[in-house]
Amino acid sequence: MARVSDEAVRRPRGAGAPGTYALTRKDERVSNLLMRAGGLLPTAYAGGAQFFRAQNQAGRVNLDVQRILAQPRGHEDVALQPGDSLEIPEYMPMVRVEGAVNAPGSVRYREGAGLDYYVQNTGGYARNADKGRVSARYANGSAGTVGGFLFFRSAPTPGPGSAVVVPAKPEREPLNVTALLGNVAQIVAATVAIVVIAVR
Repeated sequence: MARVSDEAVRRPRGAGAPGTYALTRKDERVSNLLMRAGGLLPTAYAGGAQFFRAQNQAGRVNLDVQRILAQPRGHEDVALQPGDSLEIPEYMPMVRVEGAVNAPGSVRYREGAGLDYYVQNTGGYARNADKGRVSARYANGSAGTVGGFLFFRSAPTPGPGSAVVVPAKPEREPLNVTALLGNVAQIVAATVAIVVIAVR
């Protein structure tokens, strides 16, 4: 017989009764935990849920809580283990834009809007922006980065509670004119010496 540990499965804000729940059977799943917690509050954002597995130092595990709620005991509805935790944030209809933009800040979320919409609403790209490495961090902890091949460009679509990060290009070292002229002079002198030897 497998023994089900009495260790905690934490449920913080976002459900009807947040708190710590002991596992009652070995096949208990995320949907069971949500039912025991009384379901989600109207202010909860299931799309931003983060599931953490302590055993084997697995860390954050991508789970689609919306699909779990729609299809209990489906593929996404994983069996719980001692020490698991599920965090469901409140719905935040904002997208934060940070990094190399002219006016970093938050923009109200608009369904279907792409990266460019949020960048333009924070003043556009700064002169030193690295447009090829822009990324979006989602509320559930996952991330997507701009990609492209030949003339095709793909970009992640931010969701509620996301953060758009525009990195800056690395600064180039200023041109050392004196050193450059010195190197040129050395090359010219060496070339002249070779020509003189060749002519003799």
